[in-house]
Amino acid sequence: MAAAYVFLHSNGWQLKSSQAEAVDAVLGLAAGEIDEPGFSNRMKNKSVIF
Repeated sequence: MAAAYVFLHSNGWQLKSSQAEAVDAVLGLAAGEIDEPGFSNRMKNKSVIF
C-alpha cells in the first residue's frame, strides 16, 4: 500500500479513503476478488489532486 501512496503523491495525487478501505482494496486485489482494472478504478475514485 505504501507504494501506491508514494506513486500517487509523486504524481500530484492524494488518496482520500480510510485506512480500512485501502487495506480492503489491496487484500481484494491479492485474493483475486478485484482485478487490476478494478483496483485502478478504486484508486482513481478515491484520489484527489493536491
